[in-house]
Amino acid sequence: MTEEFTKNKHRIHVYSNVQRTAYGTGFAAYETQITSKLAAYDDLNVEAIRFSSHPEESEFTFQVRNIKFSSFTLFHLLHLPFINLFAPLMRRTLNSLIPSKPEDVFIFYENKIPNIKLNGKIIALLHDIMPLRILNMKLRNTGRLENFMRRYIVKRNARDILRIADKIVTVSEFSKRDILDYFNLKDDGRIEVIYNSFDPAYSQPCRNMEHIRERYSLPERYILYFGSCIPHKNANTLIRAYAELPEDMRREYKLVITNPQSVTYDCVKECGVYEDVKFLNRVPEADKPGIFQSASLFVWPSLYEGFGIPILEAMVSGVPVICSNVTSMPEVAGDAAILVDPLDASGMSKEIERVLTDSELRKELIAKGYENIKRFSWDESAKKFHDIIVNL
Repeated sequence: MTEEFTKNKHRIHVYSNVQRTAYGTGFAAYETQITSKLAAYDDLNVEAIRFSSHPEESEFTFQVRNIKFSSFTLFHLLHLPFINLFAPLMRRTLNSLIPSKPEDVFIFYENKIPNIKLNGKIIALLHDIMPLRILNMKLRNTGRLENFMRRYIVKRNARDILRIADKIVTVSEFSKRDILDYFNLKDDGRIEVIYNSFDPAYSQPCRNMEHIRERYSLPERYILYFGSCIPHKNANTLIRAYAELPEDMRREYKLVITNPQSVTYDCVKECGVYEDVKFLNRVPEADKPGIFQSASLFVWPSLYEGFGIPILEAMVSGVPVICSNVTSMPEVAGDAAILVDPLDASGMSKEIERVLTDSELRKELIAKGYENIKRFSWDESAKKFHDIIVNL
């Protein structure tokens, strides 16, 4: 505790908006970990809040106050001309629900911020501007109107954060540069980088590995892709790379892919490797460490990541990693992974074969992975958050 807080016996009231905690995403991991760690600081009075019409059942390590604010979507869309007429009413309603003071602090974690003046200071996370970048890649098979609306909303959300927030946090140096570049901004020190980290459960040996293997019918040896199969995650390039492996290697090492989409199945069939690929759906968080720890290799071929937590999850699980050489991934992986061009299936295939056949390289990557993960800690990330709060 700082001398000033000790002398004044003052605790800063922090409203931590855990809007997405129940969704099992990178956003959720960040807001859950940061909120729970900040709650341990003596000079902060942390209150987790969620705006919703109905309470949601979730397991937390902290109490969540559900604020029945049925117009929360409107609350985020007040930059639209007609809806903006309701701003004074929304402001009065919100301030009556949360009787905050000017010295209080609000934290918003999900790339969105209320577009009304709150009675307090604001820290907002802008994890990345991935939707703006991948829409430019034309990876989504959507119509022009839908793309236009998506881009408009994402861009306005980001601009609201850049305009309103007292402090902005992003999750990698890459994301910071990308935000500044996209919006043609100078670095005025208002954007801070605070890394993601990994769930400590991955560092503990799985005690029910046999049960996990049996439950998911896991192959004896396998290459793992764990994530969604939305287009920018680029799982289809990994499938094509796998199909180029020698047949005897595919017999020995199967490919495990989570959360497939119809295009994923189509790609596997087109490549003629349907019998060699195992698909998993909706894996509970508690089972993920076991699936990682029993893998022979983890491949992360994404085209864009603001951070890329699965890279760390694989490393702390003692699994060698191959990942893309673009966006934030080299920053997160350091020298502990094989970096590949995510659009070069043949090059990716050669690196997969090299890692699986070179035992010394595997040992080196695993050892470097354990060393690399020391750079990331939720405790350290929360400390940086704490320092921002007390210095606002």
